[in-house]
Amino acid sequence: MPPLIDILSIYCFLYEEYYSRSTMKVGITLPNLGPQATRENVIQLATQAEKEGFDSLWTITRILRPLRPQTPYPASPDGSLPVEYRTVLDPLDVLADISKR
Repeated sequence: MPPLIDILSIYCFLYEEYYSRSTMKVGITLPNLGPQATRENVIQLATQAEKEGFDSLWTITRILRPLRPQTPYPASPDGSLPVEYRTVLDPLDVLADISKR
């Protein structure tokens, strides 16, 4: 997976080239799910997104995963939940932490 700053650079390029000339508002999703979900990454991405002029910050709302699933997960071949669902930061906590900065 590419570093978050590389991904943000792509978004910033697209924002400058296409969206900054329109009335469309553009937001970015913070990494609150998966291996990139760390406080440091969230703060770094939110800070850079604000500097670049993004209009809003978003999070993914999945916060629960079953410990002992009774049925297989339909989107994976072996029925197990993807690794990304093992690390989840609460979306409201993430947004609250960012908003106080």
